[in-house]
Amino acid sequence: MAGRIALALVIGLLAVGAQAQPAADGGQAVTVRAARDIGFFAGDLVTAEVTIATPPGATLDPASLPAPGPVTYWLDLRAIAVAEHQGAVTLRMTYQNFYVALDARPLEIPGFPVRLLAGGNARAVDVPPWTIGVSPLREVAPPVKEDPKAYLQADRPAGLADAARWWAVAGGLAGAAILALLPLAYHHAWGPFRRRAARPFATAIRHLRRLEARGETEEGYLEALLVLHRALDGADGRRVLADDMPAFLGRHPAFTSLDASLEAFFQASRRAFFGSAPAQARRDLPFRDLQVLGRALAVAERGRA
Repeated sequence: MAGRIALALVIGLLAVGAQAQPAADGGQAVTVRAARDIGFFAGDLVTAEVTIATPPGATLDPASLPAPGPVTYWLDLRAIAVAEHQGAVTLRMTYQNFYVALDARPLEIPGFPVRLLAGGNARAVDVPPWTIGVSPLREVAPPVKEDPKAYLQADRPAGLADAARWWAVAGGLAGAAILALLPLAYHHAWGPFRRRAARPFATAIRHLRRLEARGETEEGYLEALLVLHRALDGADGRRVLADDMPAFLGRHPAFTSLDASLEAFFQASRRAFFGSAPAQARRDLPFRDLQVLGRALAVAERGRA
């Protein structure tokens, strides 16, 4: 009974001591308000708001604030947040308690000075100390037990979440993603659709990429010309020569916008194969331009109905 009365007195004193604490320093009012004042254990965070009334035109000197770090052997300052208002400055202090208490007792958090700057003058203001109540984590003298393991409580078993619903949701989303990719794969001739006869230019582009990886040579340039020739033949289902282009574009209007590029292609091909001037053909229509033409033909090919 006596112990309970003493504990109640301590708690009462702490409740009074940790309420708003005004202080005056040269007419400057300082108020400390703590979120709570008792029941702190080792490792707990302790927060408090310090409000300092400021005269008109005065500002807080940030260099005068305490630096985060150890304050005492049992207390660390973790952070300070500053908020300036009309006529006041609020400091939100966050400490961490490391005191391992054997019984409930009050501990004092030290105060600290700050400076206010006004018109080139500095005024010192003292933030007063305040108290918190710490509590022990365990009994000082627990009942004697034969097995030391009996002092420890068994771990609480972790709850098992029902994952069946989430597996079903994940499976449904994966299936929807696959179904959404099928039309796109068909459109771009990916995977099983890459060998379709209706997309010869898509195949030609992949062939041109392989030629580019081998390095630009005269032999590779001639092969690139042949690749585009075979793609044109495959798109029309017959051999396509330069004189056949008007009829080809009439049968395949999707390629009409590439008329000038196709004419330049046939001129370069004629010069390379029949004019015995592949070097001149490469200067007139470089390999990179062949790739640009191939990509444009592939895009037009995908746009056909």
